Amino acid sequence: MCVIAGYSGNKQAAPILIEMMRKIEYFDGGYATGIATIHEGKLYVAKSIGDVEMLLRTTDALNLPGTTGIIHSRPGHDYISTAHPYVDASGKLALVENGTRLGTANEEFYAQLRECMDNFLDRGIIANTSYDISPENSPKTCTKDGKAFYYVEPFALYIGDIVKDAPQEKMKESLALAVQKNHERFPIDNITVSIHANLPDTVTVGTVSRPMSVMEADGETYLASCAIAFPENVKGKVSHLPQCSVSQITPNGLEFFTKELDGVRVEQVTDRVLQYFRTELEKCLVGKKDKPASIYEFAPAIPNDIWSEPMVDCKYAIEGQMLKPKTSAVYQALWSFQQEGRLHSSLGCVCARENPSGWPKYDIYFTKFWLD
Repeated sequence: MCVIAGYSGNKQAAPILIEMMRKIEYFDGGYATGIATIHEGKLYVAKSIGDVEMLLRTTDALNLPGTTGIIHSRPGHDYISTAHPYVDASGKLALVENGTRLGTANEEFYAQLRECMDNFLDRGIIANTSYDISPENSPKTCTKDGKAFYYVEPFALYIGDIVKDAPQEKMKESLALAVQKNHERFPIDNITVSIHANLPDTVTVGTVSRPMSVMEADGETYLASCAIAFPENVKGKVSHLPQCSVSQITPNGLEFFTKELDGVRVEQVTDRVLQYFRTELEKCLVGKKDKPASIYEFAPAIPNDIWSEPMVDCKYAIEGQMLKPKTSAVYQALWSFQQEGRLHSSLGCVCARENPSGWPKYDIYFTKFWLD
């Protein structure tokens, strides 16, 4: 998984995005970070292997121009080319994703990805991620010329290709429709957030099952995987995006394009579901200052009857697997505890791993939580 933030307003986006990401990057990220903004019809992108501090040390991310942008951090620490955002063939669209593919990525899904990339290859468009990924390590995502690609890049290329000839007056609707088509063609456990240079004040979000919160303030709108990222000195209306929806934010607030995806159904985080997760997290976290837990260590028991439907309705669903908005429920529960003044956190080491690039073994850190 990963964490994402977005902004559209009347201030320079980059410093706002960076400060939001500082608050949540180690929820589930911190090891490859990237940012994109738009200004005067041009897309600006900066990426780094590492956390926000590394991004600032190695790029000019803080000074990227524009009042609209997105930022992303992932827990993988592998290659700069697989750090988000991904850019389409025109160089005008940037896209970030939070996803797992768990329970929904079967062979048909990968076959569709390969077909999509082969079509681009036939037109002379190659995957930028292919420069770093070994075909031997990624046999399911290789084009017909034997070059590997990272599974998210086709999403950016596909969406950008749909809108490349869209007239300016229809660009906003065209981008929303393209995002909808992408999620209907590749419905997996994910969310995408994108910006386009021809839309200087719009961020487009397509979600299947991953979390995203919105804060609408006076003349500016904020996005974040968890509402804890939002600036404390800004007061606004906070809401949580529903599953299987496409929406857009501008300085004027949140607008929904659709709350349905054809062929995909994931149930929502209802009050009953949220209360259940609050209760379970309290069991895990109350009084655990000396033994806090990351989101990977909560592992609350989830009885079948907490969900109204046993299986995600999705063409790529793997038999016997379930796709439920568990992380959305966890993040909403954490936010509710934060509002009550009960949530506390610290940075802790979870595990160590070898880097596939051959670098020395390094520790994986995550934000760990406890409750009063």
